[in-house]
Amino acid sequence: MPDEALASSMVDVVSHEFFHIVTPLSVHSEDVHYFDYNQPTFSKHLWMYEGVTEYFATLFQVDQGLVSEDEFYAKIMGKIKAASSMNDAMSFTTMSENILEEPYAAQYVNVYQKGALIGMCIDILMREESNGTRGILSLMKELSLKYGKNKPFTDDDLIAEITEMTYPSVGAFLETHVAGETPINYNDFFAKVGLMLQEGKVPTNYIQNDGVLIFAPRHGDDDDSFLRGGKR
Repeated sequence: MPDEALASSMVDVVSHEFFHIVTPLSVHSEDVHYFDYNQPTFSKHLWMYEGVTEYFATLFQVDQGLVSEDEFYAKIMGKIKAASSMNDAMSFTTMSENILEEPYAAQYVNVYQKGALIGMCIDILMREESNGTRGILSLMKELSLKYGKNKPFTDDDLIAEITEMTYPSVGAFLETHVAGETPINYNDFFAKVGLMLQEGKVPTNYIQNDGVLIFAPRHGDDDDSFLRGGKR
């Protein structure tokens, strides 16, 4: 792997692992807190533990100027493309709770793809509802204050709690697209932030081999890309 691609991949990995401080270290369920290695049970919320963490890691890089907006958009498009190759109609909570069993185990990589996109959609909804004063980072801070590393939440209650702490639209999204089996129409969310899709070339830094992601040098592939304010 070329040095530039390796450096980019390392930033991705380090950013992701750093944000695990938020979840699951500070916000986690009883299944995580009291994990039984002999008779393990698994939380329904990998979308949060891994997906929101991955979204934070991606958003952090553009927020801090480590990547350009175009590179950020390319990463989001890469996740949409990768997620589209998985089972988009599978309940994320069901998958998470049964992640060691098939057909769910084969979908695990999607927690980093669609899981991050779930985080993005919640972020957009919260920003829309609050006129820009709250986002998913606000939610995770509030959950951290309510629970913290020594107080787990009840797995089955999390979606209802998030709904109560945020907005009905967030609860409806979680019930429909995370617990439910309805695929996400990302165009609906992009429109809320002034983005649209067009055909074009998007730089990517991975290829797939039989569904397995393999990092590779960035290059242009024919794919969808973003338009913002009528200009690419």
